[in-house]
Amino acid sequence: MSGKSGKFVRLTNSYFEGGQMVPLESWGNHVNFNHEGYRSVGVYTPEQVEIYKSQKHLVSKGEGAVRGIKNVKSNCLIIDLDNKDNLNQVQIDTREVVARLINDYSIKSENINICFTGSKGFAIEVFLDKEYTSRELKNAAEKLTQGIESWDTSLYDDNQLIRIPGTKHPSTGLYKTSVTIKELNELTIDNIKEKAKTPGSIDWTEYPNSLPEDLFKPKFKPAKVVEFEGELDFSTNTMGMPNWKFAILNGFFPPGKRHESLMALAAYFKGSGFPQEVALQSILAASRLQYERNKDHYGDDPTDEGEWERSLSHIYGPTWTGGTFAYETNEKLKKSILDLFPEESLLEEQENENKPIKSADEIISGFKKFSKEIDKNKILTGIPEVDRNIMLTTGAMHGVLGGPGSGKTSLILNMLANNSNYGLPCMFFSLDMSENLIGGKLMARQNPIGFRELTEKYKAGIDLTETENLVQEDFKNVAFYSKSSTSVKDMKIQILKHQKEIGQKVKLVVVDYLELIAGPYSDATANSAHHAVQLKDLATDLDICLIVLVQPQKSAGDASYPLTSMRQVKGASVLEQNFRNVLGIYREGFSPDTPELDRFMTIKGLKSSFEGLFSVDVGWDGRTGKVYTLNDEGRAQLKRIRDQKKEKKEAEEGNSKW
Repeated sequence: MSGKSGKFVRLTNSYFEGGQMVPLESWGNHVNFNHEGYRSVGVYTPEQVEIYKSQKHLVSKGEGAVRGIKNVKSNCLIIDLDNKDNLNQVQIDTREVVARLINDYSIKSENINICFTGSKGFAIEVFLDKEYTSRELKNAAEKLTQGIESWDTSLYDDNQLIRIPGTKHPSTGLYKTSVTIKELNELTIDNIKEKAKTPGSIDWTEYPNSLPEDLFKPKFKPAKVVEFEGELDFSTNTMGMPNWKFAILNGFFPPGKRHESLMALAAYFKGSGFPQEVALQSILAASRLQYERNKDHYGDDPTDEGEWERSLSHIYGPTWTGGTFAYETNEKLKKSILDLFPEESLLEEQENENKPIKSADEIISGFKKFSKEIDKNKILTGIPEVDRNIMLTTGAMHGVLGGPGSGKTSLILNMLANNSNYGLPCMFFSLDMSENLIGGKLMARQNPIGFRELTEKYKAGIDLTETENLVQEDFKNVAFYSKSSTSVKDMKIQILKHQKEIGQKVKLVVVDYLELIAGPYSDATANSAHHAVQLKDLATDLDICLIVLVQPQKSAGDASYPLTSMRQVKGASVLEQNFRNVLGIYREGFSPDTPELDRFMTIKGLKSSFEGLFSVDVGWDGRTGKVYTLNDEGRAQLKRIRDQKKEKKEAEEGNSKW
């Protein structure tokens, strides 16, 4: 039924349903052009269609049916340009991209398909002489649209949908209409909209064009480092001052806002009940500190004690009402101060978005929204046996308990890859491993030859591009952070920065591991208790699924020792209160004497807020760090290992009685 190519296209009547798979050659016969209609950007193999069929029952309306299907390829390069507020600019941008295809890449004008989408912009489609992955197509589109802000970056997930040319837009009632290059250059937007009121004919070509392979390769850019533009440590703000006024007190304010800044500080001291003399000395100190940082701007120190004595007499007098310098009212000044500290500015923005006190109606409304988007708010481990028994959600902190070398990091990398392949933005804070060790683990997942062998291959100049591409595809939605001595506040700043850069909310954050987070106490247990509350707030404030790796007590033994209770976590009482779910992992075959038996991992649900406790056994590949479902032979071997350990223990106990 798949036709000559053996490939399929997914068609849907709306953006939020699973739809149907139809043969590539005949998909046009299944489209109702008087209705809303979408097709998949990529084409599916028969094997991928079988996965789709097996998953359709998982989610209402079938929208989860394609989750996890990856390596979907397409021979069509699509560039979508949108800006609902400025269609004229989008038209200009579309002309520019078309010109680049013609002039820079020798694509003939008659081989370029252009459509007005019926709503926010235009779509350009060029068919190619070979198939590419969604990542490769995005690389090409990014280079072709360099400097063009209207480019829509969301079309490049493996299972992305696009509206079908000739179908009707559900909101505007306009049709997705073919536009020739001549019409694109000569017609106004109003003319094009008029044309889109009726279906019209679709001027379409699938002529296979050739583009240079370099166009589809990643455009590597050096990581952008945002430098902190000052030496102010906001953690020393123990008086509870607003951070922007604490910055003024320490002399951090622009030279052009000197008087305004110091007046705002004076008003704060008056409003907070400080004596006039305290306010005067603080303002003079702030003025001199700011002068020391900006000598090149001022020349002589502009601090005038007499001027500020007079100003404070007015501020502390009976006629002062605050004016524009009243407590927390001068938003423009506040912004100019926080602009000196980009990280604090990010935190301020996020705190302003959160409303701590809500009505019951708001709570129910929020839960409805959460439930409707449960696919985006539920994090899957990628291990079916575990996912059937536990629900990991955003807005909560969850723990993974395991001894050193038990496979916690490897398990987490499996989870990150799984959710990245679902298109969910993730972050991994590795406070334990350096980025080189992480890189080795990532490569080993796809090329199980070991860390030493990988380094030798690179040293010998052996090409590992294929393995690198597999790693990049698996972790394309994961950001890695590997700096030790990181605080919870640092993590929050990095998450907010990353969200701003990618234009999406991060859904899954992993911290490896709890005891390595920088804290104020010398005692590790006290720090863990302190961090547990902060991390829980972090998960709630940013609405993320936060997974924290934790160590067991020393009495728990090595990686083979069964972890069966929350009591085995270091600092268990405090952590138990803050973790929503806890998974315990161990490997009963772990032993340096019999490494050939180390092929199994047991995962236990030690705490579950929504489901019952559970225990599952899975396969473990130590070379790659991957876990997998056990077959009957594997389960039988694990049983033999357990029986042997039990017999050995009983024998030792029997001998001890003598």
